[in-house]
Amino acid sequence: MSWLSEFHHALGTIKNGKVHPVYFLYGNDFYLCDTAIRAIRKILTEKHTSCDYNYVTASDTDASQLQNLLFGTSLFQSVSCLVLNNVKGLLPSARKVLNAYLDNPPADNVLILTADEIDYKNALYKRLKEKTVTLM
Repeated sequence: MSWLSEFHHALGTIKNGKVHPVYFLYGNDFYLCDTAIRAIRKILTEKHTSCDYNYVTASDTDASQLQNLLFGTSLFQSVSCLVLNNVKGLLPSARKVLNAYLDNPPADNVLILTADEIDYKNALYKRLKEKTVTLM
């Protein structure tokens, strides 16, 4: 199966209501990335009364901010959707926070990680490939 047909299969799964806790979108096709993010957000807002949505760039996010975004609880107990753009830019301390989250992500929250390119030798990307639903 080609990467594009795998993408469309995963997108169909999302549109049918099956959302995983962590997604990894890589590649520089903005349209496909945006399509996946919109599909996930749409399903979350349809299934839940409220959904907190945050979009942050990894290079602008330190470990304590990431800790609050990933592990912080909402006052209203709403579902959370966090897009962490360009995960390659994460500082080493923030990568440790991300690794801890990947070990046990909450089922109701969704984390979407994006990267323009992927380095298959990098330990972070190897971990993302094994712990996330990878698209693109």
